[in-house]
Amino acid sequence: MPEYCEVRTFAVERIQDVSLLEERFTPIEELPDTAFPHSLGVHSGPPEHVELAFEPAVADYVRAREWHPSQQLRDGVSGSVVMSLDVCLDRALQSWILSFGPFARVIAPAELARQIAEQFAEATARVRVVTRTHALTRTNAATKSRKHEGDNVFFFVLSCFRGLGRLRGPGWVLACLLWLSLTPHALAATKAIRAGKVVDAAGKVVTNAVIVVDNDRITSVGTAPPPAGVDVIDLRRYTVIPGMIDVHTHMTYFWDPASGTRPLGQPRRPAGVTTVLAAENARRTLETGVTTVRDLGASGEVDYAMRDLINMGKMVGPRMFVAGQGISAPRAGAPALDFREQAESRVAAGSDWVKIYGSRGSYQSVDTTQTVSFEDMKAAVDAAHAKQRPVAIHSYGPSGVKDAVRAGADSIEHGIDLDDETIADMVRRGTVWVPTIDHNRYYVEAKGEFGFAADTIPPLQAYIEKNLESTRRAFKAGVKLAMGSDAVYSMFGQNTRELGWFVKAGMTPAQALATATTIPAALLGHDRDLGAIAPGYFADIVAVDGDPLADVNVLITGVRWVMKGGAVVVDHTRASEGKQAGR
Repeated sequence: MPEYCEVRTFAVERIQDVSLLEERFTPIEELPDTAFPHSLGVHSGPPEHVELAFEPAVADYVRAREWHPSQQLRDGVSGSVVMSLDVCLDRALQSWILSFGPFARVIAPAELARQIAEQFAEATARVRVVTRTHALTRTNAATKSRKHEGDNVFFFVLSCFRGLGRLRGPGWVLACLLWLSLTPHALAATKAIRAGKVVDAAGKVVTNAVIVVDNDRITSVGTAPPPAGVDVIDLRRYTVIPGMIDVHTHMTYFWDPASGTRPLGQPRRPAGVTTVLAAENARRTLETGVTTVRDLGASGEVDYAMRDLINMGKMVGPRMFVAGQGISAPRAGAPALDFREQAESRVAAGSDWVKIYGSRGSYQSVDTTQTVSFEDMKAAVDAAHAKQRPVAIHSYGPSGVKDAVRAGADSIEHGIDLDDETIADMVRRGTVWVPTIDHNRYYVEAKGEFGFAADTIPPLQAYIEKNLESTRRAFKAGVKLAMGSDAVYSMFGQNTRELGWFVKAGMTPAQALATATTIPAALLGHDRDLGAIAPGYFADIVAVDGDPLADVNVLITGVRWVMKGGAVVVDHTRASEGKQAGR
């Protein structure tokens, strides 16, 4: 039996902050041999502290042993587990690096980082090094605990980002260049925002408000003067609302109108290239005041890469909760799918949500044919819920919606002609409906871009009317509704137009705002840190020109300034020139 170093596992609230909340000690011999095919040896001198994020196979093993509750991962890099390891340098560390290859990330104190950097250069020519600073703090441990508080920390990336480890050639180089060139947001420790008004989804208004932000969180909201010595952002001519949430996007669907192609006729790209290009979709989403999205379907793990890059501060974009590849019924003649197994594989891959395509219907097609049975929906939902992952089910028609609700889906995407029984079942279960009325308006208006035939437009328009009518009835009955754009390609930048349809369905502007703030925050399991401007919440703050409680269009066309997690990401005001030292 080879000698191994000791592994220490931690429960982590937000991986990107390296906030260590709980510490346990377990000999590494208890981990399966397949997890560590190379001996790490024994360090002869005083051990140094290194944070390691292992590939999903090890993460799944640790979660199975209940060392790390999976729900603790949702605010960070989902599908990863952070461990502390007293590792040896030299040959033993190189063996570990080569063993885990492109999936590993290492965080280490600066002096150790320099030593590791030299060894990395010898171990593999593909290693790239970027720098980042953390205040690395630890709870007191019973034994062998060391502290490196306030150390400068190097962030080593053995692969530029998840999903690109298998890339070679120009695509890999492009991905690395993106990684190396993007700069994390610089956050002032404390800043204050003066707002003309602060409004929320309950219709509450605070006039002449002062919001104090410390790093990425709101610490106070009131009318007292800003604290002395802090930077002050002057938004007194604007109304401030919480950052909005779009719960149905396809962020990785990029199209350049100048390319001479149509959105659905583009040549295939390497995953790294798509990741770089899709950053434009992320930027345009922020312009609409949307600071969080749920992304429901992507290929090549590009959505995982975007989520992780944004969480790491290496890409500018909304906070992302992602589903990876959606689960669809097999084509005619193909072998049957085990939907339970399919759901489990999505969770193991790193998905925050599981997406099931329960019917046909997409783009110019409004075919409502159900393609996944109730039994298969239920198998997938039960498997995902057993892994603490929620489920969204796509269904264009009423039978698929009914079965998806019965199966226990957390949200239903699309749908028309809902009957009273289905609506009542949604109310009883608390199912959130995301009708995505506006996405078919987009297809009608973008028919030229897509090259849709003229005879496809009347069915799209008819579907819109049925979709709106079912939304009207569902809202009146008390169904929870959430804003989802179903944005693809050139629809990014139009993410919030669904709110106008909700007002047509009978909502007040404040109720429509709730579909983009408090309701989706609860759907995502983040009702205590997203969807409101209040102490302890993320500093996701949007300034709009006008009164959003009187006119819903203010939310759609009036966004002038956006802060996401304490960083200003959109500024179409002169507020930056009005910053001044607080008095």
